[in-house]
Amino acid sequence: MNAKQPKKTKKNKKSLIVVIISVMMLCLISSNLIIALSSSLITKQELTKAAYSTIYGMIDAVAVDVNAKNETYFSALDTLSYVPYFRDSSHTLREKTDWLNSIAENDTLFKNIMFIDKNGEAYDENGKIRNDSSA
Repeated sequence: MNAKQPKKTKKNKKSLIVVIISVMMLCLISSNLIIALSSSLITKQELTKAAYSTIYGMIDAVAVDVNAKNETYFSALDTLSYVPYFRDSSHTLREKTDWLNSIAENDTLFKNIMFIDKNGEAYDENGKIRNDSSA
């Protein structure tokens, strides 16, 4: 019987080592999986925040640029609206449009501009009369 007891002890030690190693491997795999999933979730959230921050920053920059361009156009149009030539009813719609086009030829700020009278009539870039009263 004494000869059999050492074999059981060796067998018990081996099975205990296998169980301990298995448990340690399971803990190691589980902890790595938990760390990977949580870091993936945190990274995804942070990248999403950074992307939205970048996008909103770009939107704000474009909005400022568009607003500045619009202010330039409105300022130029406001200035033109006070020109006595346009207020003088003795000048025809065609003459006013031709005068505007002569300005546009010398200034890159304007393109395809036309004078529209109080009834919404105007000459387009092809010299045809059109009605923009509903625009």
